[in-house]
Amino acid sequence: MYGETTGERAPSPRVSVLMPVYNVARYLPEAVESILDQTFGDFEFVIVDDGSTDDSLAILKRYAEQDARIYLIEQENTGATVALSRGLRKCSGFYLARMDADDIAFPERLAKQVTFLDANPDVLACGTGVASIDPLGVPLRVSPEIYCAHDEIFRSLMRGNGQAMMHPTLMARQSALETVGGYDDQYRTAQDLDLFLRLGEVGTLANLPEVLLKYRHHLSSANYAKQRMQVENKRLLLLAAHARQGLSAPPEIEAAESPRKPCEFLRGWGWNALEQGCRVAACKHALGSLRRCPLSWQTWKLLACCLRGY
Repeated sequence: MYGETTGERAPSPRVSVLMPVYNVARYLPEAVESILDQTFGDFEFVIVDDGSTDDSLAILKRYAEQDARIYLIEQENTGATVALSRGLRKCSGFYLARMDADDIAFPERLAKQVTFLDANPDVLACGTGVASIDPLGVPLRVSPEIYCAHDEIFRSLMRGNGQAMMHPTLMARQSALETVGGYDDQYRTAQDLDLFLRLGEVGTLANLPEVLLKYRHHLSSANYAKQRMQVENKRLLLLAAHARQGLSAPPEIEAAESPRKPCEFLRGWGWNALEQGCRVAACKHALGSLRRCPLSWQTWKLLACCLRGY
């Protein structure tokens, strides 16, 4: 039975935190607790379970029973964008903060973003820096470059750089989201890039330079599992963004990006873990890569280095 579960909702909380969930039981407790443990307490936590088939929903129900700030929505699987749109309609806060169910927010994230937006009424939305981690929580050496000024952010977004603002770090004014119409359900992936572009067309975007979230890379996320769809949606929304501004789209927008194989990502995470002395994690990534690409000499090399020490 699908529906909504909530305790006594606070009237007009300062912040609504919106998080869609689909089959991320492995990472979900850390994500939920990182929001519930925020130093800033005036928020509601709107969570949309998008038809999970693992233990995600059971985990969410336990948290909802323990904390009245959680507003849990259960629905059939529709995809992240539709789930976000439904959740957004239920959010009543002055600010909307995004969170992903596989990431970890730092304790002062909400407090620092609220302080920044309160002090900068011309800014419609802000993100933060992130520290990238692999599926096992091992820090990745390469994190997205942080652009803080609107012009830098918007130029990068127009080139298709979805990491110019990181979606799970977003905090935006609800009034601004209403102005641009929220998420566009036609984009099943890359919906964040489309939203950021439309916000940037009508107002100012910013990023806090401070790292306030651990951003997890794993093969089930859309960036890895839906690479082809990401590329096509990005192409379409960038063409639309240039057309709205009366600009000719640069030729590189039409250039096809070749999707990478899962074993390549696993190998990369394995070498990273090995370089940082995390041999157990490196071996797990190497074995995962070997199962997918058993004839790859690069993978066998990684496994050999794991076993003998790097």
